[in-house]
Amino acid sequence: MAVSIQQQVRLVGSQYADGAITHEEARHRLVTLLKEHFDCSRVSYWSFSGEPGERVMECVVISGVQAESHRVGKRFNEADAPEYIASLARRTMYVCEDTLADPNFAAVRERFMQRGGSRALLDAALSANGKLIGVLCCEQVGATRQWTRPEIVAAMKFATGISMYIARVNAEATRLESVDQGE
Repeated sequence: MAVSIQQQVRLVGSQYADGAITHEEARHRLVTLLKEHFDCSRVSYWSFSGEPGERVMECVVISGVQAESHRVGKRFNEADAPEYIASLARRTMYVCEDTLADPNFAAVRERFMQRGGSRALLDAALSANGKLIGVLCCEQVGATRQWTRPEIVAAMKFATGISMYIARVNAEATRLESVDQGE
């Protein structure tokens, strides 16, 4: 019997919680699993920092087609596509079948036209305590793509699960920091 994607994701979380793999290994395994599950060109996770209106997204981990616009450490400012970020924060999902035709990407269209640029996006927001903390991006390179309803629902579920995972990791880091400081 084949192991479901949900079981595989839980296994990665358990391995990380048990100390069998590092945080970086867990992140890489998760995006690789999701890339295979969605059968897309690239899956990446971008973290958010800053306050609304001035947020910055930074690529933390990526699996799949590499490109100058999509590499670990690459940054993307909210001011470059404010409508995209606002929509993502409001709806928790951003489904784009053609980045070159999407008016919310007009100011950054050149990044999608470059070699390895995304032509279709299925982006799911990650949040903790009502604050946008990241985005899980499933991307198609080289061609447009019509994302299916089951794919959209699955991306939402994965983002929710990963949000809880990140919240636990952050809570544990905060707890350990306060213990180290003798509080």
